[in-house]
Amino acid sequence: MRPTDREQFLQRTRSDVTAVGVQVLRLYHLQDVFRRLVDVFESSPKLNQRWTPLHSFVFGGYTAQACLHIRRLMRDKGSHRQSVSLANLAERLAKHPGLITREDYVRRWSVAHVRLPDGTSSDIAALAQDAITEDLREMASREFDRFAHPGHDGISAERLRQRLAEVEGKCDRVLTYVDKRLAHYDRKKPDDPTWGDLDDAIDAVGEMFKHVSLLVTGSAPDCLVPEWQGEPWEDLLTVPWVTEKGEHDD
Repeated sequence: MRPTDREQFLQRTRSDVTAVGVQVLRLYHLQDVFRRLVDVFESSPKLNQRWTPLHSFVFGGYTAQACLHIRRLMRDKGSHRQSVSLANLAERLAKHPGLITREDYVRRWSVAHVRLPDGTSSDIAALAQDAITEDLREMASREFDRFAHPGHDGISAERLRQRLAEVEGKCDRVLTYVDKRLAHYDRKKPDDPTWGDLDDAIDAVGEMFKHVSLLVTGSAPDCLVPEWQGEPWEDLLTVPWVTEKGEHDD
């Protein structure tokens, strides 16, 4: 691959990591909102007494949305070149294992892990490369061994595809449910995914995203669960919305 083609490949890959990251964060956002709503339901004597249309809306809506998000991230591997998905991203990297080298990774990882004081000027930040110690480079090289065989300069396509296959296995029941019940409606009803199946699939997708993000950019988020600012939004559900019939509370 020519240098210009290689740079275009890496630029497109970094862009796709960002796009996939947005989708993964939305998935974790959905999960967190659902869990908080369940806590509200369980703490409310009235909502805990019987199943209502509100329960159907919340539980059914979350299931459909979360399953579709997982389907979007994990299907279409190699089938649609324009489809930005986690599976497509991992497969593209596996098809070109020599395009991300140990040297490239060490440089990106090292720069991402240099700790600069808050308020450091852009001029000083540009010199961060010079501050990288040999110990940090060795640490980055050992980190690269997660993606490659020790001592090899390119990533291991076999390892990456094996990891992707493991994630697909954990998502299998969810993906089957989407294909046979949400996207289509088969005569033979598939097994419904349990809440455990859905949580396991989300965790697997999140860990796979961290793995790919670390490989491509040299860094990955420590936590994907959203941190809400200010007062908990679910507090709105613990006070009356209507004080009298037809009169809304200000």
